[in-house]
Amino acid sequence: MLLTTLETSPPHVVAALAVHLAAHQDVVTPLLNGVAQAVLVAFARRINHPDTYEQKGHYTAALEPMLQSLVNELSSDDVLVALTAMDALSDVAIGSPAAAEIVNESGAPQKIYHLLQSSKDAPDGGFIYPSCVKFFGSLCRVYPNLIVTFPSFVPAVIDMVMHFDLLDPAQRMLAFDTFAQIAYKREAKENLQNQLGDDLLLSQWFSYLGPPMPSVLLSLVQKPFPDLRMSALHTFGSLLSHHFGIQVFLGTTGFLDWLLDQSTEHEWEAGRLKADIIRSLINSNSPLIDAPLKLRMQAYFIAPKRNPEVEMML
Repeated sequence: MLLTTLETSPPHVVAALAVHLAAHQDVVTPLLNGVAQAVLVAFARRINHPDTYEQKGHYTAALEPMLQSLVNELSSDDVLVALTAMDALSDVAIGSPAAAEIVNESGAPQKIYHLLQSSKDAPDGGFIYPSCVKFFGSLCRVYPNLIVTFPSFVPAVIDMVMHFDLLDPAQRMLAFDTFAQIAYKREAKENLQNQLGDDLLLSQWFSYLGPPMPSVLLSLVQKPFPDLRMSALHTFGSLLSHHFGIQVFLGTTGFLDWLLDQSTEHEWEAGRLKADIIRSLINSNSPLIDAPLKLRMQAYFIAPKRNPEVEMML
């Protein structure tokens, strides 16, 4: 009944239960460390809600047994138990900076880092390894220095991103989501790239997406799905404002054909974005855009001449 209540009750009920359990910890703690460990997991999954107990800054030593039980379960020989504990800790860590701090100081990162290193080539690593990546991604959003403290984590993520075409959909989403978590703060990028200049920094990070990415983006912008096309156009607009982006995409087969084709965009907003991209390239003064190419780009804005004979036939 308590498990059902924790999973379905509104946040204020969960907070009240936490207060009650904390007030009777001498009776509750032995149970939570024994037959009622599932209750710990249920609390961990709810406690990161904006209106619940920990978010209000009321985390106390009374909740320490719950947290430590989850951390201890990371060493379980039962893979499912370890996975459940790890996922619960990940959910808590991403809830707020305060929650991330508690998880960071719990000893969980050290245990999960060991699992990350040992699970990749293990027979059951296919279950443990992605959860380890998810955990550190959640924590790195708040603590970018973890990429220095645990140096094997970033290469693991970059390897997943660069070989995204070999991953199943769930792991592909995990790879890019974790990559975004790492890149969330400038400090993390600086730790990785030793404070390189912005353009070189972006170039390095884009290269981590792997050689197929320019062609993938070009393919996406030609799909018959408006949201997908708009996202791809925004991505082009961002990347082509940098020298490395111009160099990459001018060398991508089919890019110029698509860019200078006046018939590709039928929606007003998409057409405007594409026109803005071309104007930006014209005004970039990039040495990669010579005079003949610039004239071709300028011709994009000239309406095609009408043929009176063809119009009469129509």
